[in-house]
Amino acid sequence: MTKTTMALFTAGTLLLAFAGCDQGGGGGTATNEAKTEAKPEGKPAGGSGEAVSAPECDEVLEKAARPECKDKPGMSAITANRDNWKNGLANATTKDATIRACKAAMETLKAVGCGGGATGADAPASASASASASASASAGATDSVGAPECDEALEKAASPACKDKPGMSAITANRDNWKNGLSVPMARDGVIQGCKGALEALKAVGCDGGATGTGGWDGKAPYKCGGNDNAVITGVTANIAAGPAIEAAGNCKVTFKGCTITTDKGIAASGNAAVTLDGGELKASDTAIEASGNAHVTANGAKVSGKVHTSGNAKVTGVSATK
Repeated sequence: MTKTTMALFTAGTLLLAFAGCDQGGGGGTATNEAKTEAKPEGKPAGGSGEAVSAPECDEVLEKAARPECKDKPGMSAITANRDNWKNGLANATTKDATIRACKAAMETLKAVGCGGGATGADAPASASASASASASASAGATDSVGAPECDEALEKAASPACKDKPGMSAITANRDNWKNGLSVPMARDGVIQGCKGALEALKAVGCDGGATGTGGWDGKAPYKCGGNDNAVITGVTANIAAGPAIEAAGNCKVTFKGCTITTDKGIAASGNAAVTLDGGELKASDTAIEASGNAHVTANGAKVSGKVHTSGNAKVTGVSATK
């Protein structure tokens, strides 16, 4: 699961360095490449290629190319960044950002057991990523970086239910890099693809619930969604004393797969919300489903106990309404 996070996070982050190089003039890049080639002693161990002029980046590339790591998911995405990193390091305007990206990549290497044998960069990488992630979370995960896919990945990674899972700090540490990359037309599409990949990685660790403001749900508090949220919540057991346990409004679309929810009031769906119970069970001592407006609640093989009310153009499918 964390393996996937590493691959996708790295691919999205480091296009920034390449794009930034385009802004600063090509002459410096050519000069730096020539100097690098003249230093055979800088070639990383293991034959992973020539040095890219920063020990933090060289270390990441060397570790990703090791026999015991090179075939793990995501390693090819890291090694493919060699030229991008080299170009980014050659440009004064993007050098620092590239080094920070390499340090964050080291965190993801550690997460899959490929961070051993450090030459001194492991500790700074950990501190950098942790500080960056904390700053991102405290600054507010709802601050847009310029693309909904990236905003969603950052929001989910920083949610209370997910922020302490392996690989999440590596994603949240990307806020500034993604924001900068999205502001460069040449890099924008690549950064968005990386953010989409990060979303897939979030799914792999069960953090795909809530698109823009709900985050992962641990069942300890009521679930709320609205706007254009689109979420899938899987395998949650929730005991909510005072409901509604699920409150969906706006254009929210949320599916609960195999969840067991016990409460007094179950689902309150309004607006154009669409709530699906895919298997699992909803046990309500009072009202199980209250649907209004144009909302639609669907039960697919889910066991529902409690009253069911509809009003307006709302629909409830798979459960009989009660008066």
